[in-house]
Amino acid sequence: MCLAHRSKPSPTNSRPRRKTNFAGIEWTPGLGNAPVLADSVANFQCLRRCDRIMAATTFIFLGAVEAYAYNRQEPLLFHRGGYGRFVT
Repeated sequence: MCLAHRSKPSPTNSRPRRKTNFAGIEWTPGLGNAPVLADSVANFQCLRRCDRIMAATTFIFLGAVEAYAYNRQEPLLFHRGGYGRFVT
C-alpha cells in the first residue's frame, strides 16, 4: 500500500498497536476482508500467501496479486525519519 502525500500519518495512527488500529481511518474491505485504506495511492490485494521471509526484525510476506488499484495521486515519501515529496 502506498499512501498519498496529503495523508501524512500522525504519531497516533502511524503504528497500529491494538484491535482498534483502524479507528478514525476511512477504509473498505478488500479481498478476504483485508482493509484497503481510502486514501492510498496504490494497493495490491493478495489472497494466497506464497512465502514469508524474516529480515532483521521485520517479516516480509510474498503473495500472488489478485487485485490492484492505482489512482495517480502524489505518493507520500518517508526517508530517514521524515516525510517529503518526490522531485521531478
